[in-house]
Amino acid sequence: MSINLEDGATIKGKWWNLENVDHKCNGELSYNIIGGIQLQVFGSFFGTNEIHKIKTNLIIETLVGISQTGECLTLINALGGESGSSNFIESKYTIEYAVVSKTHNLTPATDLFDLIAVNLNCSETFFSKLYTPFLPEFYDINTESHKYKFEHTPQKELLKNDLIEMFLFFNHSFQLSHVAEHDFIFSQKVYLNTVFQVPLSFTDSMQYAQNIKGIFSFFTAFKIFFNNLQLREKESGEMFTVILNQQNGNKKDRLGSHEISIRYDHFENEFKELLNWWLNNQDFVSHGLSLYFQLVNLKIESKAHSLLSIIFALETLHTTYFDHPPFTLEEYKEFKKFKESLQIDKKFLKRFNECISHFNSQSFANRIKDLMKRNESMLKDYIYDINDFVSKIKIQRNHYAHQHSEISDSLIKKEDLDYFIVMCKLIFDASFLSLIGISEISIKRIINTNFYYRHYKDKKPIIPDKNLGVNF
Repeated sequence: MSINLEDGATIKGKWWNLENVDHKCNGELSYNIIGGIQLQVFGSFFGTNEIHKIKTNLIIETLVGISQTGECLTLINALGGESGSSNFIESKYTIEYAVVSKTHNLTPATDLFDLIAVNLNCSETFFSKLYTPFLPEFYDINTESHKYKFEHTPQKELLKNDLIEMFLFFNHSFQLSHVAEHDFIFSQKVYLNTVFQVPLSFTDSMQYAQNIKGIFSFFTAFKIFFNNLQLREKESGEMFTVILNQQNGNKKDRLGSHEISIRYDHFENEFKELLNWWLNNQDFVSHGLSLYFQLVNLKIESKAHSLLSIIFALETLHTTYFDHPPFTLEEYKEFKKFKESLQIDKKFLKRFNECISHFNSQSFANRIKDLMKRNESMLKDYIYDINDFVSKIKIQRNHYAHQHSEISDSLIKKEDLDYFIVMCKLIFDASFLSLIGISEISIKRIINTNFYYRHYKDKKPIIPDKNLGVNF
């Protein structure tokens, strides 16, 4: 069964709980990009047949099923319960992952995977200059027929070392219309494949796929989605198609050239360095970037949460890769000697030590200023004034953390919040892309072609004239 995540899917079949294999239920698995994955079955996985015995608020780690057309399905992390009347019981569950295979059910706890194939809604455009186009060769006027020329694009190696091999695989398909006699549809898909010498568990495979998807979030203002995600189980060689909930947000099935800030052919060598860094820093990608990806991937209704997410992401980035203490080791030793010489009343001592425990750590304001100074040539046209900008986000951050119920004139105006959120993301993008080896020329291309950044470049806050300007 070929399932593209860009399309919805409905799979009818028979389903059961591995811990209660005697109770198999007919039902339907449905998937769409907005509603996620839902399972509805007639009956109970636990043999419930009376309304007063129904089970609710259930979490079932693994359900399995077989479709009407014979495919094996494994449903992972089912949350739901039973309902009905005295004569009819049904069960409804929300599913985290549905995994489809021709011959095998997945065993999440023990199966290992040595290949992950990813197709994203930006893949064809980002790698568009690499695959062979489908071109008309000539038109025969007598027979009114067209002849086309096409050569299959060979796979392209992106990265290879002792642990992994990463390459692009180019697939194509065509079909004749059943309605219009002369309609011919041709399409190509680009898969970013990774082969592992040391296979991954299902959980680690999903994290790796999400991390790969995250790379491309820096190259567009739109949300990146999986269109197709497949895993190969090492022992059997069987390919599994993974259906997953991709959370909320507006989905574009395929991003066009005007929606991608940069293509692979613009920075091929730098992209290889990016992949190297990305794969060598999986812990930071998985955890350190989580707040950044929360802003990028989730439709956060609250602007307060959006601003806090990107501010904390900036702090994490600076603390991890750019941190340097205000004082040298010798200077700090001198301070500690001075501190020891102080005569402090015992009732103040504990609090005194708490207050100065971060004496040799940079303040939040200095961390943000440091990131901005490092990338001033890329940011100066977008940030109206470094000191006022940092002062405002510092006050706003502290307000959200400690005084959220109070109103102050020093806070960012409601109409300016979007500007500050977008500019903080811009600071993160410039700082992070520089860190992982992307050139200033490429970063400027990414920034200047991002329509969000261009839009808010002209939305700088209006502030009283206090000799403010672009103060880098």
